[in-house]
Amino acid sequence: MARAADSFGYERYWIAEHHAIETLASPAPEILIARVAAETSGIRVGSGGVLLPHYSPLKVAEVFRMLHALYPDRIDLGLAARLEAAAWKRSLCSVTEASAMRHQTSPNN
Repeated sequence: MARAADSFGYERYWIAEHHAIETLASPAPEILIARVAAETSGIRVGSGGVLLPHYSPLKVAEVFRMLHALYPDRIDLGLAARLEAAAWKRSLCSVTEASAMRHQTSPNN
């Protein structure tokens, strides 16, 4: 879709950060941004909202500085203040379930 947007002359392509949604693969927008920027040639690519309270601000700044170095003047950084309560609850359930499954399948059990 980003390649098509680029070829049609769109100026920006945004990638949002979402968690615990099975049909949406964007818990790490910086990874998708790197891929989209590599697959396109002119469109600006940005985060629709990195959930800054969940990360080290320095790490976020360094990652986006690296993206800017790789794709000069094509990277945008959008920040978000918080994770929606329902998504946070789903995320916690997913982590709890994954932990329980690991313990059940552990060779030591």
